[in-house]
Amino acid sequence: MKALKTIAIVIMFTLTAIVIALVIGKRFNGFKSGRFDLMAMNNEFEEVEGKLESFKDIEVNSDVVSLRIEKGNDFGYMYKFPENVNVDFNVEDEKLKVTVKFPVNFVGTAGIRFPKDGYQMVIYVPEGTKLGDLETNFDAGDMRVSGFTFEKINIDGDAGNVIFNDIKSEKLSIKTDAGNIEIADSKVGDTNISSDAGNIELTNVTAKDINADTDMGNIELKNTDFEDGEFTSELGNIEVFGNFEKITAKCSLGNVEIDSDTIESAKISAKVSMGALKIGGKHIKGTEYNQ
Repeated sequence: MKALKTIAIVIMFTLTAIVIALVIGKRFNGFKSGRFDLMAMNNEFEEVEGKLESFKDIEVNSDVVSLRIEKGNDFGYMYKFPENVNVDFNVEDEKLKVTVKFPVNFVGTAGIRFPKDGYQMVIYVPEGTKLGDLETNFDAGDMRVSGFTFEKINIDGDAGNVIFNDIKSEKLSIKTDAGNIEIADSKVGDTNISSDAGNIELTNVTAKDINADTDMGNIELKNTDFEDGEFTSELGNIEVFGNFEKITAKCSLGNVEIDSDTIESAKISAKVSMGALKIGGKHIKGTEYNQ
């Protein structure tokens, strides 16, 4: 038993080191050589506000940004960036395109903390507006959206947290290399969530089909209903509490726990390589369970 625990610890630390190395390597590869010069960093932040024409779709491409989409009286924006950062807003054919470009020798992130009041951007949308597609692509930064309805959401980020609350969307796709993903009090259709290093948490969510995977992190669903779910974690626990028709859960190193009011009629496939299984409140002997 002691030998098994020792092997588990060695494997855990090895996997952790590999994932961290890959994530950090990818982060630095994304920032070209010579781009980061801490001494050259401009700490003079400029706050800019403006109004926009009405729009339906939103597309944001940014090197570094802490982005929020909030309710406002009019369509508009506010941002705080150093003066030498190029920020462009353009509305065409009911689509808002935002581009944020940093100078070549500007320091981004890679474990460097954002200044408290810097690198912020808020996009204001009048309450009750039904939006179309939301698409973002950023190298580093957090994203928060609350209280809006979309047709489709596609988020792609290298490093940063994604937090959604009270949203509706027919399709939802979120991918991060490093960062936590949290969705609460929302109703979505087909959902795909992926994080190389980070936790995935859904609370009070209604979805159609859910596919969630992480190389290093926990997957936790609380009071979440869906039809078909597939969950994978290489290093971390998987916990699913909600109603569903079919579920597949696989974990290389970690525990899997599944419970539901409809668990007796659900199709369940759960497997752990090294960990424990708990289905319907009962501990399962072995490493695999099928129902």
